[in-house]
Amino acid sequence: MIFSKAFTDFWLTASVLGFVVVESSFVDYNSNTNNDNTTSSQNDNNNDMMRLGGEEELAFPREYHFSVHDFQSILTSEANEAFGTRHLSIDESNELWSNAVDYEWEKLERNKNERRRLLGQTTSEEELSPYLVCDIEYGKLGEECHLIVEEHFGAEMVTIYNDYDKSCYIVSATYSDAQSVSSSLMVTPLTAETKIREGVLEEIESKETILGLQILLCPGLDPDMAKALENVNSLIDSLHDEVDHSRRQLLSDETLELRVTHGFLRTDTDKKTRYNERQNFWKRKLKDGLESKKCNVFFSKITVDAEGFEFDAGITLNMPAEFEGWEYSGECIHSLIAGVSLSNDICSIEIKPEYVAFNAQAQWITQSNERDSRPFFDVGLNGEGQVVQVSDTGIDLDNCYFNDASNGNIAKDGRIDLSKRKVVQYVPFGDSRESNIGHGTHVSGSVAGKREGANGIVDGIAPAAKLAFFDIEVSGRPSLSVPSNPSTVLNAGRDASAKIHSASWGTPLNRYGFSERNYDSYMAFYDD
Repeated sequence: MIFSKAFTDFWLTASVLGFVVVESSFVDYNSNTNNDNTTSSQNDNNNDMMRLGGEEELAFPREYHFSVHDFQSILTSEANEAFGTRHLSIDESNELWSNAVDYEWEKLERNKNERRRLLGQTTSEEELSPYLVCDIEYGKLGEECHLIVEEHFGAEMVTIYNDYDKSCYIVSATYSDAQSVSSSLMVTPLTAETKIREGVLEEIESKETILGLQILLCPGLDPDMAKALENVNSLIDSLHDEVDHSRRQLLSDETLELRVTHGFLRTDTDKKTRYNERQNFWKRKLKDGLESKKCNVFFSKITVDAEGFEFDAGITLNMPAEFEGWEYSGECIHSLIAGVSLSNDICSIEIKPEYVAFNAQAQWITQSNERDSRPFFDVGLNGEGQVVQVSDTGIDLDNCYFNDASNGNIAKDGRIDLSKRKVVQYVPFGDSRESNIGHGTHVSGSVAGKREGANGIVDGIAPAAKLAFFDIEVSGRPSLSVPSNPSTVLNAGRDASAKIHSASWGTPLNRYGFSERNYDSYMAFYDD
């Protein structure tokens, strides 16, 4: 993750209310921290709180949680803008954050009680909701922290941060389990803002169109992707009504207003839970989007792709390829994000990246960075016996650096034939054609190109190696068609004996998101 970033911070230990903690790692907005005299209520609280390094290891009370700045250092999100960290004082932004987290806890408790009321007082069944769980005891090994979290919440979790000061995970848990943690664990429910990755809204505002939204389902949920697909489609359908607009508008106060506007804006509390400017921003977007007729058609044209990964479950909401109302689609996309963020099944929302082709380097640069110096070749390292998988725009098999005049070129249908001179596999995930730009041919040549029957002046880095090619371009589209599931790409190469993959493409955005996490997870799992 989804979703971690490394950071450097100076953590100090302090004695606060009778126990040792990492300074500023949590805040208590229900006690008077400016009062030098310890009150009796504070002394009473000491019996309920964890003593790090002491004999007592009880749960943190609910009112203690990370500050918004500490949370952002673990999981970057819309929280920066939502709670005004760039515009308000630390105390002011933390007060908004605290109110939002408290609201979430209260909502979860209400939902639990309402469920018991409906199903009977004796029921032990509770709904699952997403939480950030951190072991904040300094100096623990990540493996030890992982086992402690697993013992309480189960094995299904997503690791998002691991360092000396803390190890943090996303879990799906019941309200009761989240409230009953012991030892050094601190638990914070994910608010709607913390599910929206940082910069998503600004990217939507700055572009005329986006390809879509990528959604990470929370860990521990039913891995049935058909069911997940059905749930997300139902969620989108709930944002619009196929009946006439007048009826939909009459129903909005009872359905959409309560479900999205009421829930996302938290209109049922007198406390401020969001920075004024950001709250007004969302009010405008929901009013001009969800509550208007123009989004009906937009929502109905969204297509949903669901893939079950070996590591995480993800869903892509593809925006309409052709839509006459793009001038106001931003409000519809914001409304969609607000609605999706309220689902307990969803833990992260980000923009579907637009991948473009990279690479313009030459053979000698990777060997020595000295012109015409090729020390690898001098000692016989030329790729002999190796297969390299390349994913790119396509490859011109008739080019003299890839052509197989003796055996004929490989069929472009995914089959494998290791007897071919150069290209032993061609998977037509895109369209099996090389673009006019010729980027895939160029990259493949850089990797393992070898002129047939002669030494070419632009032979590749490993001219004796063979290639397994995976086509990721559909002609005419502005961006590459890269599978979200890394197994789709990399398993094909593994089947062709490739242990190396070349991907000279990417996104100009400097971020670590859903796709990046999945590819890294694949590499960690298949460490060969």
